[in-house]
Amino acid sequence: VELVLPQKNDGADAMESHASGSAVVLMYHRFGEGGFAATNTTVMQLEDHIAALQQGGHVVVPLADVVSALKGETVLPEKAVAITVDDAYRSFLTVAWPRFKAAGYPVTLFVATGGVDAGYDSLLSWKDIRFLQKGGVTIGAHSHGHGHFPALSSDAVEQDILDMSAAFQRELGFIPPLFAYPYGEAGLPDMAAVRTAEFTAAFGQQSGAMGTMNNLF
Repeated sequence: VELVLPQKNDGADAMESHASGSAVVLMYHRFGEGGFAATNTTVMQLEDHIAALQQGGHVVVPLADVVSALKGETVLPEKAVAITVDDAYRSFLTVAWPRFKAAGYPVTLFVATGGVDAGYDSLLSWKDIRFLQKGGVTIGAHSHGHGHFPALSSDAVEQDILDMSAAFQRELGFIPPLFAYPYGEAGLPDMAAVRTAEFTAAFGQQSGAMGTMNNLF
């Protein structure tokens, strides 16, 4: 999602100021897991991405800074980028985070709590997530059961959010303020449910621009 903030200038001046009033949000899932091509980023690709960010003069900022800019509270640096990772696969800990950390890049990890509670081998444990959180990773909310919200009833969505929030409170002692919709999709009732649950903002998988006048959910 490209964030575009309003500019007061016109013409060339506006084009120059656009770079300091916008951000691009990158989304990842798995790393170095060749059996899952649709959601996997190879180690070589990841290293190429990091090199491109470094060589291009991009500034990787916390995702919360992008939300603050959308709310008119923060001015973003030129060439701002935020990095997010969905689902809390174990390969984030073993492959991606060491590389992001070495580059000094903040990352938001959106966790679907049900799979972590179930102890699936492909996912991080709560111990791993606490380790990452203490090491500088921002934890985000990604539902409990990872169901496709538009296909669920309103009651099911609300219960999922309650179950997820309880898991975060039990394991981390807090409920993350940022939410990412499972499969990157949500209907208007789903957005309303997330807003009612008092999250700060929610992210989807749509490519395109949004600005300070758009719905944060």
